[in-house]
Amino acid sequence: MYVMIRKILSPYVKIIDISYETLIWIRIAKELTGCESDYLIANLYIPPQNSSFYRIHNCDLFYELESQMIHYSAECPNIFVIGDLNARTANMNDYVQNDKLHDSILDRVGDLFTYVADEALSCRNNPDAGTNDYGTKLLNLCKSSGLRIINGRHPDGLSNDFTYSGPRGMSVIDYLLAKPINIEKVLKFITSNFTTYSDHAPIHVQFKTDFTMQCNDINSNLMDGEESQFFKWNKEFRDLCYNALLVNADDLSLTIANMDIASQDGMDLCINNFTQCLTNVTAPFFKQMPKVKAKLKRNSQNQRVNTDKPWFDQKCKELYANYCKKLHTFNGKKTFNSHIDLNSAKKAYKKYECKLKRSYKRQEGYMLCKLKKDNPRKFYSLFRKNNQRKCDLNITDFFEYFKELVSSAPNSNKRPEVINNECVFDELDADITADEIIKAINELKMDKSHGPDSPTKNVVSRIKENGFKEIKKWNKFREYS
Repeated sequence: MYVMIRKILSPYVKIIDISYETLIWIRIAKELTGCESDYLIANLYIPPQNSSFYRIHNCDLFYELESQMIHYSAECPNIFVIGDLNARTANMNDYVQNDKLHDSILDRVGDLFTYVADEALSCRNNPDAGTNDYGTKLLNLCKSSGLRIINGRHPDGLSNDFTYSGPRGMSVIDYLLAKPINIEKVLKFITSNFTTYSDHAPIHVQFKTDFTMQCNDINSNLMDGEESQFFKWNKEFRDLCYNALLVNADDLSLTIANMDIASQDGMDLCINNFTQCLTNVTAPFFKQMPKVKAKLKRNSQNQRVNTDKPWFDQKCKELYANYCKKLHTFNGKKTFNSHIDLNSAKKAYKKYECKLKRSYKRQEGYMLCKLKKDNPRKFYSLFRKNNQRKCDLNITDFFEYFKELVSSAPNSNKRPEVINNECVFDELDADITADEIIKAINELKMDKSHGPDSPTKNVVSRIKENGFKEIKKWNKFREYS
C-alpha cells in the first residue's frame, strides 16, 4: 500500500504508524484542517480470506484496527477509516437498534456511569445485496467503536454505487468510515467511474479544511480556492455530473425564480448565486488546481510523446477500443448485461495482449542471444550504465592509502619460513583429524559418480568414527589386487 502526499502539504501531513504493510495511519495537522484537533486517517487494505498474507502473518486485521483506534482515540477524536476492506454488508445496520435504556434503569445506574446510546442514522442506499464474513466483522467493529459507514449516506448522493467489478459480479467493498459527529467534516464523497487501470472504482473524498497557501504567487484556500481554480472537461465524469445536476435541479430553478429583475444589483446577485450553485455541483468532477512552481517545457524535444507499446498491432487496438466502449456503457448503466459485455471485451483484449507480449519478449530474447554470439561488445554495451560516477581520486592517493593501510596492519611484514629456497607452511603438514574427514563426507553430494578409489557416496556416508579401519583394509586390498 502507498500513500502519496503533495509536497506543499507535507509539513502538515505525517505518517505515524505502519502495520503489516496494509494499515497506514496518517495525521493531518489542525493547522491544515482548521479544527480544534488533528485528523487521523487509517488507510487500510484487508486481503481476502484465502490470501497467502495470512500464512505469513497470523493476525486479525479487524482486531488490530480496533485496538489501534482505542489507542489513538484518547488523543484525537477525529478518526476516519478508508480503504478496501473486502467486506460486503448489504443494508444491514451498523449500529445497535433500540439501544436506549428505560428511564427506570437510567435512574438506578445514572450515578454509576454515563451511558451513551447509539444514534439511529438514516438507512444506507447500498446497491450490493450480498454479505460475507468480513461484512459481519465490519458491522461488529462499527457497533463496538462507534464508527459508521458513509457509503450511501452522504448528502450528495454520489457514493451510492458499486466500488468493485470483477468477473464474478459487482459489489461494494471499499468504504469510508467515520463517527456521526465527523460526518459533516466530509465535504465530498464520490464513487467515480471505473477505469481501465483497476477493477476498483476510484473514491474521491474531500475533507473540510481552512488553510491558505501560496500557489504560483496566488493566495489560494484549499476549501474555496476561487482565484486559482479552473475547470477541465473529462468525459468519464459526464454521467455522474448529469445525475448531480438532476439532483440539484430544484436549487437551480429556485435561484432563477427568486431573481429580482427590477434592479441591476438584483440581477447581478442572482447570476452570482446561480454561478456559485452550478460551480458547487460541477467542481467535484472538473475542478483542477494549478501545479505548484511547475515549469512548462515549451521545447518540443522535451515533450513526452504517447506511443503504443511495441507489441501492439491493429487487432489489439481494435480490441482495446471495444473494451473502452463497453466500459463507458457499463459506467452509464450498471446492469447485468452490460457487466457481462464488459467482462467479455476485457477478457478478449487482455488475452490477446498477453499473447502478443509473450511473443515480443521471446523474439527480443532470441535477438539478444544472437547479438551476444555475433557482437559481444555491442551486447554488453546495452547493459552499461550511462551515468557513471566521476571520482576525483588520483592514482597517487589511491596507492598511498593502501600502502599506509598495509603498513599499519599487525604482522603485515611476517613472511613464511624459507628452507632451501622453499616456503614451508606448518598448517599443511598437520595431521588430518577424524572430525575433518567426517565433515568432508557429510558435504559430499548424493547420486554422483565415485572417485578413483571406487567407493560411492552411499558407501562412504555409512562410515562412522570406528569405521576408518575398514578404509585401511580396503586400501591394502586394492594395493595387493
